[in-house]
Amino acid sequence: MIWSQTGEKGPDFVFECAGSNEAVEQAVRLVSFNGQVIVAGIPFPDEVRFSASLARRKNLTIRFVRRSRNGVERAIEWAADNKIDIKSYVTHHFPLEPIG
Repeated sequence: MIWSQTGEKGPDFVFECAGSNEAVEQAVRLVSFNGQVIVAGIPFPDEVRFSASLARRKNLTIRFVRRSRNGVERAIEWAADNKIDIKSYVTHHFPLEPIG
């Protein structure tokens, strides 16, 4: 499904949030050439492995996200208190039906 929706090229960005090597490997396979894989999951054990040759051939950028403890709660509070404008982050709206 992802291939047909992206014109057979794959998405430009893939976010891995599961914290498993399988998810990182899948992200590297799915992302488009010159794409970015953003690793947000925390793997256990503390290692991430993927095909270096595939990542090189696709000219990928791999980024790791530094997650902070209690950061989500603080962000929710800031949004509720209108300290940050969360509406400006929304750029597109898509119906959920095609996802299934």
